[in-house]
Amino acid sequence: MFSRRKLLHGSPRTTNNHFMFYDIIIIGGGASGLCTAIHSKTENNTVLVLDHNSIPGKKILSTGNGRCNLTNVNASVDLFDSNPEGLIPYMTSGDPLFYQEVISQFDCHDTINFFAENGLLCVDKNGYIYPRSEQASAVNELLRNRCEDLGVEIVVGHDVRSISKKKDSEFIVDSKYECSNLVLATGGLAGASTGNDGSGYKMARTFGHELVEPIPALCGIKCRDPFFRHLKGTRTDAKLIFKANGKNISVQGNLQFTDYGISGIPAFQISSIIGYMLAIGESPVITIDFIPEIALYELVNLLYRNYQLIPKSARFDDPVTRMLTGILNKNVISAIMRQFTIPAENDPDALCLALARAIKLFQVHPYELMPFENAQTTAGGIFTGDVDPLTMESRLVKGLFFTGEILDVNGICGGYNLQWAFSTAAICGKTLRSRQSFRL
Repeated sequence: MFSRRKLLHGSPRTTNNHFMFYDIIIIGGGASGLCTAIHSKTENNTVLVLDHNSIPGKKILSTGNGRCNLTNVNASVDLFDSNPEGLIPYMTSGDPLFYQEVISQFDCHDTINFFAENGLLCVDKNGYIYPRSEQASAVNELLRNRCEDLGVEIVVGHDVRSISKKKDSEFIVDSKYECSNLVLATGGLAGASTGNDGSGYKMARTFGHELVEPIPALCGIKCRDPFFRHLKGTRTDAKLIFKANGKNISVQGNLQFTDYGISGIPAFQISSIIGYMLAIGESPVITIDFIPEIALYELVNLLYRNYQLIPKSARFDDPVTRMLTGILNKNVISAIMRQFTIPAENDPDALCLALARAIKLFQVHPYELMPFENAQTTAGGIFTGDVDPLTMESRLVKGLFFTGEILDVNGICGGYNLQWAFSTAAICGKTLRSRQSFRL
């Protein structure tokens, strides 16, 4: 059992069935679970967190490359259509109105204030909010300490095996614990090493909740093109462009090439959209613009100037490599050359236009996402139509709540997924604070 102080008040009670009774049991001790505990705890109720990891908040430690990108200044309902990440909106779900309603109640400013009130100093780095220490461990310890101070009980290394509910009454967990209100904050399937195993989905289904098929999100994209082994390890700023549901989608940033395809932030941002397109049998094509900051006609002029710098005697040897050497990474040049056919006519204008198109319209063909163990989060999850966004309570089962990644909502990179965890936790916790059990 995780080390903690004895409860000062609101101690759990033993029922007639010899179960330990709590007003609130939270299954999952990640970001949303711990924050739900903090928001819901009062002097008069009892709160228990059950976590199957050896330490609570384990996934927090790996967020933001160990620096913990808590939220983003654009994680506000007013900025759904104007965030700078390149994708609109910054969260996706089968029901956009659901996440908009949630974020409108507790946004990035509320998150910053919550952590400030609990002793964490944050800094703004171009819209990305981090703890000033830039240590995810500081966030984890703060949340655990606040739970301890408030009298929240945390049990670690506990795999929940069974959940049932008395008719119109309490929940029974593992024939050991009993509660009036049960919160599923178990996360999704991404990052099994941090404890996400999809167990919450099974628990929710026992109560009749539907599941939107989970797929990996914020992960690399496997592509079937033959040139990736020559690009492995190459990084370059680029724009990714593709069409989904009749809309052109684009995202720009530092793209990383691997032996299987594309990775890095731009690939992560679009991975769930590509994944769902593949799942329904579509064959998306991603266009890579290797020089997005220069328009096509400007690039043609630049290439033509470079062509003019080549001595006439050398223009028939390898003019393309000479033209691109000062513009692109040599590995990218090699990949373009493998796809590029020099126009038959000896016309420098035609050559420069064709080459500019090859640079700005370079195509790759996805066929699969990297697996869940390589993903940062999960797309899909519990169908939000059966959850009340004003309370996070199930519309099917009174007293059953959901927070965080278990729901069919996922965000792009930049602090949006942690914001989702904090928003759902705050709403759920506020609802639970208002509920008291007077069972003797």
